[in-house]
Amino acid sequence: MAKANPAGESKAPLVVALVFFVLTTLGLAVVVYMDQDNMAAGREAVKVDAAKAIEAGKLRRADQERVLWYREMLGVNSQEESSQLRAMTAPKEVRDEHKKVMQELSDRIAGTPTTPSIVAEAAREVPGTRFDVKQDEVFSWVWPDGAELKDGPKKGLFAVVVSAYAKQLLASQKQATAEKNAVAAAESYQKLAVQYGDAVKTLQDVAKAFPAEVAKDRQAEKARIDSEVAKFGEVTAKFNADLRAKEEAMNNKTIENEQQAAALVSAKRRVDKLDGLLTQREDPFAFEKSLGVITKRADRNVYISLGSADNVRPGLTLTIQPSDTPQRGIDTRKYERPLGNGQKEIAVRTKGTIEVVEVLGPNSSLARITSEPEGVREPITVGDTLYNAAWRRGAAERVALFGVFDVDADGTDDLKAVVKDLSKMGIIVDAYYDIEKKQWVGTITNLTTFAIEGYYPSSGPADGLSGAKADITQRLEAAKRFALEKGVKVVRARDFFPRIGYKMRLDITPDIVNRSYNKYLQVTPAGDAPAAPADAPKN
Repeated sequence: MAKANPAGESKAPLVVALVFFVLTTLGLAVVVYMDQDNMAAGREAVKVDAAKAIEAGKLRRADQERVLWYREMLGVNSQEESSQLRAMTAPKEVRDEHKKVMQELSDRIAGTPTTPSIVAEAAREVPGTRFDVKQDEVFSWVWPDGAELKDGPKKGLFAVVVSAYAKQLLASQKQATAEKNAVAAAESYQKLAVQYGDAVKTLQDVAKAFPAEVAKDRQAEKARIDSEVAKFGEVTAKFNADLRAKEEAMNNKTIENEQQAAALVSAKRRVDKLDGLLTQREDPFAFEKSLGVITKRADRNVYISLGSADNVRPGLTLTIQPSDTPQRGIDTRKYERPLGNGQKEIAVRTKGTIEVVEVLGPNSSLARITSEPEGVREPITVGDTLYNAAWRRGAAERVALFGVFDVDADGTDDLKAVVKDLSKMGIIVDAYYDIEKKQWVGTITNLTTFAIEGYYPSSGPADGLSGAKADITQRLEAAKRFALEKGVKVVRARDFFPRIGYKMRLDITPDIVNRSYNKYLQVTPAGDAPAAPADAPKN
């Protein structure tokens, strides 16, 4: 059997393979073409997404920088955040936010037709109160146009809110305290009103009973005077009966008669004092007595009846009165003296003053005349009587001093000089009030006779030192009350010094007195000459 021809074999597998190859190639070409197109579209999308990402990054940084601006506005930012804000990349957006917030804050404070005012709403809670609030008073952050942001706000909003709330609480507490104090003051006033009413009633009762008490004392004094007059008559009758028989008895009765007469005069003065008790002030020198007499005059020197037995020593000064003064009474020498301000005061007229220069014996001393105002009409002569309110035969008086003592009217306090001069005259200064130290120096005792009152400061409505002067015046008044409580008679310097022969100018003015107080007020007037030493002698 013959074999088949290879050329006649079937070609179907080859054709199939060829077709598959062609189709695969075509498909692969189509896929490659399509992928190329998709890749171009993808690249375009990536570009768009990248642009959007850049824009989104800018917006994000702008938002972050706005947040940093808000944190600094609130006052809660850190130093690092402040530095980041100053290096901002979106200044326009942050500046726009700044303007928007500042405008909104201004509108909310002042109010607009569409936005109510926060201040006005707060004012409704306090009726009748007008508020005038400016934005700068609440919150201020200046950022000029075209300039970089440098400074932060004066005070963060957190601090503004907390401070405002604290002030509100403090004001509420003060109001509550004021209301409480007002209630307490009202209660205290009511108590004082009751006490005042009681005091007025007590005063009225005392005033009502006082005339009866005065009348009773006056009647008792009158009865005593009548009794003394009767006794005086009996003594006088007996004296006349025994006059011729007993010369020695007559002398004794004469002395007794003078004593009785003095007692009658003293009693009459006490009655006159009771009669004028409501309108007159007791004269602390009403019972001055003569200490001795002038026994001889030689030119400007005189001899007196006082000596070593009377404890006289050089420096003692005495005032001179006529020889009949003990019989007529020192009151007959009183006269009205003008003070220069339209007012007058009662003073004692003297014939002059003398100063002891040498003690010659137990009952004799030599003195020089230091003043003789009426040397022609009323000269000092033999028999004239000697007076000194602060000296007694055998013992000197003891005194205390308080106030300013400008005895020569030169605007300087002479207190220490006065103490020295009085000691030289034999007058013991137990104590004096030191204005600078605000206390007594020395001690007022039951032996102190007089408290001598110096000058007080004075001030007007526009005086800038009125407070300090008032304080000194109160302290001097307290010193005066202390002396009175000790039972010491208070006398003015202008009344006391002339009675002891101590030189003192009486024409001193309030302005000069105030100058004397300058060193106690720590004031040195411009143009004043240096003051003389405080302890310089003035006599």
